[in-house]
Amino acid sequence: MALSSILGLAKSLVFARVLGADLFGYYGIVDLIVTYGIYALSLGLLEALNRQIPFYLGSRDATQATRVARAATGALALSTAVIGGAYLVIVALLLEPWSPLWVAYVFGGILTALNLFFFLAIVHVLARRQAVRQAVILLIKSISALALGATFATWWGLPGAIGGEGLGILLATAFAVVRDHAIPAPAKPSAKVLGPVFRLGVPMVLGVFATSVGRSIDRILVVAALGAIVFSQYSFALIVFVAASVAANAIVLYATPRISFGMGDRRSLRGYVYRIDQVVAAVLALAALGAVPFDQLTAGLGRAIFPDYSVGLDLMRIMYVAAAAQIATVYQSVLVAAGAVRTLFAQAVVVALLSLAAASFVALTAPSPYAFAVVFVASRLTAAAALFVAAHRIRSLNDPVPPTARPTLT
Repeated sequence: MALSSILGLAKSLVFARVLGADLFGYYGIVDLIVTYGIYALSLGLLEALNRQIPFYLGSRDATQATRVARAATGALALSTAVIGGAYLVIVALLLEPWSPLWVAYVFGGILTALNLFFFLAIVHVLARRQAVRQAVILLIKSISALALGATFATWWGLPGAIGGEGLGILLATAFAVVRDHAIPAPAKPSAKVLGPVFRLGVPMVLGVFATSVGRSIDRILVVAALGAIVFSQYSFALIVFVAASVAANAIVLYATPRISFGMGDRRSLRGYVYRIDQVVAAVLALAALGAVPFDQLTAGLGRAIFPDYSVGLDLMRIMYVAAAAQIATVYQSVLVAAGAVRTLFAQAVVVALLSLAAASFVALTAPSPYAFAVVFVASRLTAAAALFVAAHRIRSLNDPVPPTARPTLT
């Protein structure tokens, strides 16, 4: 997972270098499209499956796990065809063909669908607790996206970068399907089968959607208030945060099915929280030790390699704090496994509203990329603190059995 995150960071840096400051901002728009597009296409199913399938397996109900998995595959295929198709038609009608914005929206939509089924494969691999296989699949995706995206970007610019990344995702998904049958054969979506999954997944995806709003409202307002060129610098600065988010989300994908399996097997939730505390403390300690070297690296080598991103490099030092705080995202695993989706949703809405208010104030009074960066860091620290408090509160309220069993994340 760590190597995949490093390769993801390298991909973003290479794209920034190859595309240049003029086009890299459009690649940032693609990132926003993929983020929100997956929520629209999945309808909460991905988030719920990552909890429900391991829970059924932990409860020794493999038949129900298979029934839900197949119905969910059918529902995701249907939503991709209907919602994704309508999206592409609207974009084709409204935007000038092959303009940078058209490329970002069209290719971003295709990349969203590819990511959706890639994550579906990962969910099923992790439900079987195949951590090594997951790491291999992520590595194939990261290497392919970096190599193909960088190569195609030098030939065809922005379309090449996005297309190469999409091809890398497709190759990794194909490997997972052929090698591990990671995506089950689709079945007709059934309200009876998927109803309980949607009741869990819809609040979850709304909470994740609100979290994404809190994490991206600054970017939206940067484009609106300062223009695409400044947004390129801002997107460059966010590379370090995105890399940290990818690493934290990989841990969440790894930990959630294991904790959910343990909940189905009636193991202690308290022990899982304690182990996550240890992981978070270790990562924050490493981040503190790396702060000064990172500052020196951006000031020296960074300016030599990326001379067109001087503002972005300055902003990246601020974003480092938000990147370190992303490790608190791992506490989501506890809340999801405990079924505390309303807590996640309420927290996400509050943080999103605070972020919206603060970023809007900056946009209306004295808009600058540095002010937006400070608002962004403050919102991430607030979200991290809220997750920490909620996870420890759930630990005491929702421990299913006395802490006799020894839970493990491995």
